[in-house]
Amino acid sequence: TREQLRIIVTTRPNNNIDKSLQFFVVRLDDLNGIEYQTVIQKLTDDAKLASTLINRVETHTAQIKGLLCTPLMVTLLIISYKAYQELPTQLSGFYDSLFQTLLQRHDGSKPGYTRERGCKLDDLQYRRTFETLCILAKESKESSFTHEDMYRFSKNALLKNDFSESPDKYLNDIVKITCLILRDGEEYRFIHKSVQEYYTAAFIEKKPEPW
Repeated sequence: TREQLRIIVTTRPNNNIDKSLQFFVVRLDDLNGIEYQTVIQKLTDDAKLASTLINRVETHTAQIKGLLCTPLMVTLLIISYKAYQELPTQLSGFYDSLFQTLLQRHDGSKPGYTRERGCKLDDLQYRRTFETLCILAKESKESSFTHEDMYRFSKNALLKNDFSESPDKYLNDIVKITCLILRDGEEYRFIHKSVQEYYTAAFIEKKPEPW
């Protein structure tokens, strides 16, 4: 019967559905302790790979385990590990390789297959623009953005790097290919706050000291 039907909805906090009297709201905790290991085992279809990755995480000198607080971050770790078959020695190395790995991961999954991109930028140009976009978004001091916000950030990031590409096409590539920016309806968010912070820092690092 209708009364016996159970519906589970997952959403970000403060979404309008939270206010529905038809639902009991439960806030999910981060992954704690060794809970990340269960997520790795569920996301990989290779028990040996899962065991090796878990062992490397547990013995990692830079404590990469501290990043694995959500299933999303665990997923990124698995993608990175499959691409390089090793974990970076520093946490910065994980973030540094992330953009390239995600930008190309579809390309390398099938021999001779290249995922179509909307912009005629090479990988380095995509990254330079993304770093610029990150600092522009950071300066706004917001955590979620409208399409108009992201269009403006993309347009200014391309202009600042002297690239004459469509802001909409660039943003679409970042959302659909790298998934480092997520679109939920009309709202955009970075996949994780630390991703935005790392690439903002990468932008600043390239600037001269007076800047």
